[in-house]
Amino acid sequence: IAFAQNRNIRNAKKFFGLLFLSVLAKNKSKIAIIASITEMAILIIIIFSIFNKKDDDFYNDIKFEKGKVYLFFRETNSKVGEIAKSYNINKTNFSHVGIGSIIDNKIMIVHILPNEEFRSKDSQLHFETIKQFYHPKKDSVKSAEILRFRNITPEQFKNFEKLILELKSKKITFDKNFTTKRDSSYYCSELVEYILETIDENFRILPIKKKLVKFDQFYLQRDSIEYYPVDIFMNNK
Repeated sequence: IAFAQNRNIRNAKKFFGLLFLSVLAKNKSKIAIIASITEMAILIIIIFSIFNKKDDDFYNDIKFEKGKVYLFFRETNSKVGEIAKSYNINKTNFSHVGIGSIIDNKIMIVHILPNEEFRSKDSQLHFETIKQFYHPKKDSVKSAEILRFRNITPEQFKNFEKLILELKSKKITFDKNFTTKRDSSYYCSELVEYILETIDENFRILPIKKKLVKFDQFYLQRDSIEYYPVDIFMNNK
């Protein structure tokens, strides 16, 4: 993984299975986009610097490829987001993740949120453009990263498209209990893990077990949680 801020490379390390596209747009006059490829112990880093561009336009400079699957991360200042961040394991501030690809010549992202306006007959699954994903109506996005799922085969991509259509036809609800049980309820990172594991039989990420803080113990009515953190896909262990 390569991190860049104000055009200075801070750190680089490998992680398995993903090609990492990192955008840190905290300085409004500078945006650094990094694409790093890790394969056979070789790390190649390509740096692009763009000036005088708005932070919310960063994704326009990424060359997305057809037939590829991407993970989309964002950090927001929402109350739910602050809680999600506290359970990350890789020292990131990301509070939400979605998964997507190019569909009909535009990036479409699938993700799930605990909608306040949710009605019992509705699915809480969201299908949004990349602009909609990084411009949520009620929250402000503070930082973002995009990963590409590496070495996906044409057959796996067909399975991805098929699975997305299946999910779209179902009533999917947000998993407020934050369990790893396979049912029709998911939280954001659980949904992404389920999709990746379904399309690639070799993809495996084990959930993390952690003791809950007092308030969360009261809300979830248990002492610990077994879950998939938002940033678990960056885990290189």
